[in-house]
Amino acid sequence: AAVEADGSNPIAPLLTRINAIKRAKDVPASIAALHQVGSPVAFNFSPDVDLKALDRHIGYFMQGGMGLPDPAFYTRTDPDTTALMTRYRAYVKQILALTGTAPAQLDAEAQAVIALETELARNALSLTDLNNPFRNYAPVPTRDLSKRFRNLQLDAFLKAQGVNDDLVSLSDQALFTALDGMVTRVRPEQWKAYLRWRVGDAMAPYLSKSFRHAEVEFRGRVVRGQG
Repeated sequence: AAVEADGSNPIAPLLTRINAIKRAKDVPASIAALHQVGSPVAFNFSPDVDLKALDRHIGYFMQGGMGLPDPAFYTRTDPDTTALMTRYRAYVKQILALTGTAPAQLDAEAQAVIALETELARNALSLTDLNNPFRNYAPVPTRDLSKRFRNLQLDAFLKAQGVNDDLVSLSDQALFTALDGMVTRVRPEQWKAYLRWRVGDAMAPYLSKSFRHAEVEFRGRVVRGQG
């Protein structure tokens, strides 16, 4: 369904990379590769001004990787949120189907995706904290990253992004500690479903009609309230 009119499949190389994951140690390299092509998964990373040295930029590791805009959606149980999550689950299934999940596996893989995102959400900052630039500024030496997050391989991640600075900002220790543990604890098949979903969702506006329609129906009508 992702195939375009000229026969090309823009996300085929990304899906091939994801489907090649066999072991836990393959996960961080795939995360880094997807970030390289503008598809942030698991977390966000981008340059911004160093708040204590305004004449330079540094890289900021921040929370991300969730398909819903507010982490609270994953844990609230009020009727409106429950209804939203039902619609969200259906959207996740649509994208998974379009990226190659067999019909018999859709329910299980959608549940696996949402379970992974829920774990991220439980360790995430609130939107109020996230929107406070000083709350998100926590400079750390890049040489310390490999010691703190051995499984996540953030030092290798930075090299893959072409970042050679001696300092980055990483404010949300709880989230990245959780992610570090998830690399080895979460099964590779669950990671593969999550990564395929995130790539399909991120690229949906630029893909075939089935992707675009699914994205507009959920993100346009449900999330953004567009007519």
